Amino acid sequence: MESNTRYFRIEAGEDSLDLQLIATIPSKGNSVLPVLYNFDLAGFNYNYYRVGITKMDGSITWSPVVVKKKAEMPIVPQDTLQQDEYYTAY
Repeated sequence: MESNTRYFRIEAGEDSLDLQLIATIPSKGNSVLPVLYNFDLAGFNYNYYRVGITKMDGSITWSPVVVKKKAEMPIVPQDTLQQDEYYTAY
């Protein structure tokens, strides 16, 4: 589910402390059903990634930093304000 979501930020870096914005993905904004978002990481040579949900008010909630294991990492955010509600599949 999504509620008042503006977009998703994908950040990446060579280490887990120095992450840079590499993409923004528009959201559906509001949805009562789960929504699957994909972003192709092919061509990016970073080791560490995280996703941020940006709300309409500008606040951002971050996923945990994950290590890239495949060229594509589907991102399935469960839009709540709790970080433990984010899931990444790789």
